Amino acid sequence: IRRARETGLLLAVGHQRHYSVLYENANQIVEQGLLGDIKFIRAQWHRNNSFPGRDSWVKYPPKPKREWGVTSNEEIAGIKDQLELVQKLGFESVEQFVDWRLFANTGGGLMAELGSHQMDAASIFLGKVHPVAVSGYGAKNFYGVKGVGSEDKQKDKREIDDHIYVTYEFPGPHHAEDEDDICIVTYSSISTNRFEPYGETVYGSRATLAMKTEKEALLWKESSPWSPGGPDQRLYVVDNASGGGPALDAYETSAPSTAAARAQTGIGDKISRGYREEMEHFAFIIRNFQNYYPGGTEISRAEGGLRCNGVIAMADAVMALTANLAMKHKTRIEFRDEWFDPLSDATPEEDVAKMTGTV
Repeated sequence: IRRARETGLLLAVGHQRHYSVLYENANQIVEQGLLGDIKFIRAQWHRNNSFPGRDSWVKYPPKPKREWGVTSNEEIAGIKDQLELVQKLGFESVEQFVDWRLFANTGGGLMAELGSHQMDAASIFLGKVHPVAVSGYGAKNFYGVKGVGSEDKQKDKREIDDHIYVTYEFPGPHHAEDEDDICIVTYSSISTNRFEPYGETVYGSRATLAMKTEKEALLWKESSPWSPGGPDQRLYVVDNASGGGPALDAYETSAPSTAAARAQTGIGDKISRGYREEMEHFAFIIRNFQNYYPGGTEISRAEGGLRCNGVIAMADAVMALTANLAMKHKTRIEFRDEWFDPLSDATPEEDVAKMTGTV
């Protein structure tokens, strides 16, 4: 961030929800107050890696590619020849280079790899505010635990936890005047069940908004003395095959439009999750930056117009890494404003080490 400001270059970070048409429209519902007073957000990213050979994160040793005429042993030997190269890149081994997600210092665990995206979404719905505190629990509750298949589990070299559960305290709109105005955000990521794959559910006093796998948003109205509650609306963002652009279709669940029904039937991989729009927007800003920010300040030149610039992404990283510290030390950690300031050298790691008397 500092380097981008010094050079006047653009720094964009790939949190795609900032560029998703679905999240943009869902957040407008929140901003209009249709959900009422938001006191709870539940986010999760659940997978099931408990079946043998089904852990998609384990890539090493590589599987044989016999269609290329290469055996497993030859392929492994070829990769081992690259040990010197990967060590120059900062990795301890080829295994760490390939399976970087499984090691603490290269992947940051489930909270950094996955939870940072979920906290980014929660922050969007809460007005991009920073949390007050975080606590949590994390452990290898499956890999390495004695029991059925324990011999295979004990051989697993992953360092990261396979189950994590964290609780954030976010400030409500009146928190400055009343410290009890808090919105709780919980996050869980597990490796033994995928009943609810991933998404975020925003619970308000007047309605509930559920974001499912970045592909659809569902709105449930709360019942009141004057009207019943229940499903109210569903939003999809679908690529328009003929026009080549994203199209939003909304309909009441009880009476879907013909177009929406067709979209739901053939939805498949045609859902736009913001990746293309993210890159298009970055290119647009580069091409048109001088038109919008001519002669601007260093900060406006480096960050102006980008929906997920370095400062926003840094906040997501701080939230995720601080949660890791809370789980490691089994303690509640209060966030400091300095941690979110790119001009400050203060970091959660150093401050928590001083607080806990650890290195």
